[in-house]
Amino acid sequence: MQVLFYPATLGTEETRSRQLFAKGFFLSMAMVEWYGHQYARSIEDADDVRFAPGLQTNLSGLPPAWIMTAECDPLRDEAAMYADRLQQAGNTVTYSCAPGTLHGFLLFYPVMWKARRVLRESGKALRKVFSAPQV
Repeated sequence: MQVLFYPATLGTEETRSRQLFAKGFFLSMAMVEWYGHQYARSIEDADDVRFAPGLQTNLSGLPPAWIMTAECDPLRDEAAMYADRLQQAGNTVTYSCAPGTLHGFLLFYPVMWKARRVLRESGKALRKVFSAPQV
């Protein structure tokens, strides 16, 4: 199962949320790029499907996905597009966007009910998969 919290899935591809929330919303695009450089050896690698799964042409046959995004997050749109493409390819997908939240909001679970709810929901999804009979 894929359990993805505000994932980066498109490498260097531009999205509306990357423009809207590029600065001033906790995670900046400069930070996204810095994190990307920690994983990718070069700018070309950033657009490799192993780094950016949303660029994969065939997403069929993948495990179920549970994807959560934050409303005010530069990564929001690419995660939503990835969820949509997974579903179009015939995969089971649960996607939701937490209104009024920023990237990293799950770190505030001790004081934020939305974060606690998301963590409980993701835990339930994992328990359901792990308790299912093996085929």
